[in-house]
Amino acid sequence: MTNTYHLLTYWIGTLVFINSSIIPVQGQNDVESVRRQIDRIIHYDTEIPLHDHHGFIIGIVDGQSTYVLDYPGSDGLPISVHDRFELGGLSQVFTGQYLVELSRQGILNLDDPIYPQAGHLPESWRKLTWRQCLQHVSGLPRVIPGISGEQSIENPYGSIHIEDLKTILPQVAFDTLHFRYSVHNYALIQDGLQLRFEQPVSRQLDSAFNQWNLKETTILTPSKPTAISVGYRKNGLVASPWITDSYQAGLGVVSSLSDLIEYSKWLILHAEDATYSELFYPSQPTDLRGRIAMAGSWYVFMPDRRQWIYSHAGQTGGHRSYIGFVPATRTAVIILAKSPDETNDLGLLILRMINDNWKRNRTDEEKY
Repeated sequence: MTNTYHLLTYWIGTLVFINSSIIPVQGQNDVESVRRQIDRIIHYDTEIPLHDHHGFIIGIVDGQSTYVLDYPGSDGLPISVHDRFELGGLSQVFTGQYLVELSRQGILNLDDPIYPQAGHLPESWRKLTWRQCLQHVSGLPRVIPGISGEQSIENPYGSIHIEDLKTILPQVAFDTLHFRYSVHNYALIQDGLQLRFEQPVSRQLDSAFNQWNLKETTILTPSKPTAISVGYRKNGLVASPWITDSYQAGLGVVSSLSDLIEYSKWLILHAEDATYSELFYPSQPTDLRGRIAMAGSWYVFMPDRRQWIYSHAGQTGGHRSYIGFVPATRTAVIILAKSPDETNDLGLLILRMINDNWKRNRTDEEKY
């Protein structure tokens, strides 16, 4: 996460000066031209070895044009827009949207406590709200000694139970004033949803995915095998999927490039819809470098006199995911990778390229 935000700070500081090498884009037939431009970015601005990597696939939305570029890895396996990848922390944007939808329907108030009746918790933690967990201002740390990342290198959250986490809460200061990223916030959201609606969060989110017409998006669960793309660890060995009972809302979503492209188009289209302000309006400041706040589960970069940039990434032991979009220019970049380490800031670099180096001819009436 840190590298992405350092890069973004650099981008914000230099965007206004980038006005050379304007590249006209005509449409879907220019995929090879786009590939050449991205190849140059990979060669000069990243450490990805073009001919010796594990493989990734890129989706670009630019108004009514969509580009798909696959980069098969050294295993020689082709990558399809329908291949499923683990999203890791990117799962949180779907959980966030689900909560916002419940709020829009009057079923749930984001400022209500998650555990109003939990007598075994300290009084301060009984005040914990959905929004505070959604935007990482509960006070929970990234790593909790004894339960975080120490269970298994292959699947660090696989054997952590929600009761383990709730037992730790009395030892953690409840702090709603400062942003502090922690996936444990989403484990509490998952627990709260399951207690409130008396059904697994996997069933709740799968129902939401169907309503959103995301047919290739689902939750990995121990009891429901789902075919996903092979992923690789740093040492080149095949990685095991992160299958967990308690962290599905924060880490457990799998999806395809096809679904994420359509999802990105929906995000762009609805970003200025007032009824979705809880999803898109940056309401929670962070301590990240640059003018970065949280809107729902999205990180929003707000440079002076520039368009807002929404972004989120995630990774597991063998996959990496990224979505970034700029509603004002109707652009988005999605990357799904078969390694958690190689693509890193590539999505943000491509988003920068299409917003500062592409010339567009559009009418005001052009819509999705």
